[in-house]
Amino acid sequence: MDLLLKNSIFIRIVKRVIKLRYGKIIGILLVICVAVTFLGVVSAAEVEIGGMDFKIPNGYKEDVDAAKETTDSDGTTYFRSFSDGSGGKYVINVITSSTGTITGTPINDGDEQKVINGIDGLYNREKKEFTFIKDGKLVIISGADENLLKEILDD
Repeated sequence: MDLLLKNSIFIRIVKRVIKLRYGKIIGILLVICVAVTFLGVVSAAEVEIGGMDFKIPNGYKEDVDAAKETTDSDGTTYFRSFSDGSGGKYVINVITSSTGTITGTPINDGDEQKVINGIDGLYNREKKEFTFIKDGKLVIISGADENLLKEILDD
């Protein structure tokens, strides 16, 4: 690995730039640019579903073929599925109403009031399901434990 770093194109370019008159400054700026770019690639990605933004935790990818959007007289349901390649999977549903905003969440057996990342909703531990209303839309995230929910709902 050290041999690869010593002979990499990037290192050779930095060495040549440093030899120039303002080379040290340019070399340092070049290293900073590469570091910032690398940090941007490593951070969690975001996805927009039904006009709402969610984070995709590291290691998870969207199952693009499973994405659905259905509209009927009641409104529109946006469905997205995400998996980590080793059996971990969660689903996000965003439901809008054709008559305006949604104001109440359906309560099911096992639901408990829970606040996750400042979002007040209902969490069902058995189903691993978090339901809440935000911006007049009903959001249901299924298959995620509380730690994964914190990553998905991170601002």
